[in-house]
Amino acid sequence: MVFSSLWRNLPNILSGFRLCLAIPLVLSILYEETVLAVWTLLVGAISDWADGFIARRYSLQSAVGAWLDPLADKVILNSTFMTLAFRGILPMWLAIMLLVRDLVIIAGAFAVYKVKRQIEGKANIFGKLSTLFQFGLLIWCVVFPAVAIPFSVIVGVLAVTVLSGLHYVDTWSRWTFKAYRYSGK
Repeated sequence: MVFSSLWRNLPNILSGFRLCLAIPLVLSILYEETVLAVWTLLVGAISDWADGFIARRYSLQSAVGAWLDPLADKVILNSTFMTLAFRGILPMWLAIMLLVRDLVIIAGAFAVYKVKRQIEGKANIFGKLSTLFQFGLLIWCVVFPAVAIPFSVIVGVLAVTVLSGLHYVDTWSRWTFKAYRYSGK
């Protein structure tokens, strides 16, 4: 019984675990504990993959997981970007732009939920690419904090991130408009 309940909630447990990794990750970056920071990022990436794989493979998707998984990703990525910007490793404007993009996505997801009364948050290729590029930049910054990041890399990460944000806004705007139009209001 306990094992069955644990198994059914394993994807959510992994997402919650990943959410909690933000604290040791931020502290390890602040205190320049590179090895710990890299391992924490890798454990976070593996748990992100594992929770999604287990949820899809064994049909364990849940409403909680639909919100918790992307929330954990956004907290890990944005807290790390802000910490790296605070340390002067990344430009603060980049960290702020990435944070604003995620806040827009969260607001859009909430708006769609209010209109459709269901969670619409399936990741698309642009979102996955954005996360991959952002994660790559984070690894670079944590492993090589003294090495200047080429501006073209920063622009590339920002471009993919903005494109992904615009794609979400466009998709959710269409869903919301269609749901509102068919609601008869």
